[in-house]
Amino acid sequence: MTAEPADVGRLHGDRSPTITEVADRAGVSIATVGAVAPAVPSVDPENEAGVSAAVGHLLAQGRRRIAMISGPARNPCSRERLAGYRSCVRAAGLGEVRLSADFTRPGAARAARRLLEATPDLDAIFVASDLMATAVLQVLIASGRRVPDDVAVVGFDDSPPAWMTTPALSTVHQPVEKLAALAVRTLTDRAAPMDQRLPTHLVVRASSV
Repeated sequence: MTAEPADVGRLHGDRSPTITEVADRAGVSIATVGAVAPAVPSVDPENEAGVSAAVGHLLAQGRRRIAMISGPARNPCSRERLAGYRSCVRAAGLGEVRLSADFTRPGAARAARRLLEATPDLDAIFVASDLMATAVLQVLIASGRRVPDDVAVVGFDDSPPAWMTTPALSTVHQPVEKLAALAVRTLTDRAAPMDQRLPTHLVVRASSV
């Protein structure tokens, strides 16, 4: 008999084991890129600083109706990126215009269409990942908005999709290779902090200027 999703927890007790429990049982050390649990060492980009640079750039371009499409609230990096956005727009005396998505293209497309319907005068969108931003660009263009003339767009990651869009996507670069290397070094360094951060920087391309 194949277990239905609701039965999976009963097959293994009341809950699934945590990542730390799995590591303990296997007798291995773990470190992650991106925080997953308080007891697990992690390395992360400077999410809030990166978003501050992105929103600051949009403000410098004269944008004043800056929306955000954030990731899911349960995701730690998503929460940090949202905090960076909120801090910037409040400091600029602007209102928060935001919807959350799920770090997928379909979810971002739905959020973008809802934003345009609810806030047709928005002039910029910061998107919490490049993958979602590619869908946002398509929705904007399909709606007749010119990017960046009518609506500027900035993503986060500086992943391959950012280099392939038309127009090319402005984005916050996070050093993925350095993050991964630092996570590996953390496995052998007992003195390593539980939370290590690496700087990000803004890469300006045609989608925002």
